Amino acid sequence: KTGESFDSDAGKTYPVVAVDAEGEETETGVISDFWSHGWYSEGLCRTNDYSNSDGGETRYLDADGNIVFTVSGYADDFEGGHLILFDDQGQYHLLNASGDDALGKAYASLSFDSALGDRARFIAADDRGAIEILNPETLECESTIAPCGTKVWSAMQPENGLIFVWYADRSRIYDLAGKLLFENLDYATTEVNLTYMVQGDDSVSRFVRSSGAYPDQVQTLIDKSGNALGEGHSYIDGLSSLKGAARYLVTDYEVDRSDEPVVIDESIRYGVCDETGKMVIPAEYDSIEMLAWNHYWVNKDEKWGMIDESEQWLATVDTYK
Repeated sequence: KTGESFDSDAGKTYPVVAVDAEGEETETGVISDFWSHGWYSEGLCRTNDYSNSDGGETRYLDADGNIVFTVSGYADDFEGGHLILFDDQGQYHLLNASGDDALGKAYASLSFDSALGDRARFIAADDRGAIEILNPETLECESTIAPCGTKVWSAMQPENGLIFVWYADRSRIYDLAGKLLFENLDYATTEVNLTYMVQGDDSVSRFVRSSGAYPDQVQTLIDKSGNALGEGHSYIDGLSSLKGAARYLVTDYEVDRSDEPVVIDESIRYGVCDETGKMVIPAEYDSIEMLAWNHYWVNKDEKWGMIDESEQWLATVDTYK
């Protein structure tokens, strides 16, 4: 509750009130800054409470504004029926809607991405480097990844069928069954990047293999088995997917080697390839933005407009600012 005027200064705090269906307000006694105030999820709303002179706490309020539980450390909104707490000792816990530790164990890394829908899993890594893939409803361990002899910094599920793990001296990509797909031992020149994966369709999982140092790197689209798909390019980025097909933005350019190697800006060109690496739009455009499937906003030789994958101009503009 901000009163008559609202100050957007991040350092300001305000009293938190509960508002019922008739608009009646009830004081909660919680003082929170505006920016860290959460939304209601799992019936609870997160607030950072600064009323305690010893330091801030994260409190969770029910629909009546009552404080259900309080935690010390960093915690976010509920996802998958639980919330992840990063405590003051630098460890992660999984809490239920009562604020109790659902697993009874602290982890070096714990993550969950509800945007992945039914395929989302809790990815937990302990201090030994062992990783557990947990069912979000039952919290049962569906598969495990054994330690590899080095510390785990973080483990997450960036796409619905994959696990990406950063260790102290390497990174690895696994599938949900715990099978190792790729390993990179040099953080300075990442050899395999996750670029795009069709939601709910593992048949179009694609990675980018990068070899060489900038600006001379060559990136190639590869499948889960490491097979190269199509030709190499300067950059490859994911665009979109539809019914088992996918599109990727391709960038090519020339390098000036008269002194230190630098990209020649005027030589940068863009195109689009599909999930097989086949070019559906040649890398001959000054810019490409995907508007919808088979519709792209492009610039070529000072001509602006919308094209399809046959390179037919569907619309043009006389000037573009």
